[in-house]
Amino acid sequence: MLGYILSLLHQLGDDVELHLVSHGAGTTVLAPFAQLLITVGRVGRGLAAVRNEG
Repeated sequence: MLGYILSLLHQLGDDVELHLVSHGAGTTVLAPFAQLLITVGRVGRGLAAVRNEG
């Protein structure tokens, strides 16, 4: 699914915005998915690990 979305966004160009919406427990799935969309290369660790360092 991620590959399909990235391919579609690439085909549509820079004028496209992708809005991700979730409710309740869905955020635990959506947050890592959003991280996959914006990370170049392999995701080293999750957002929670980075947030707890600060």
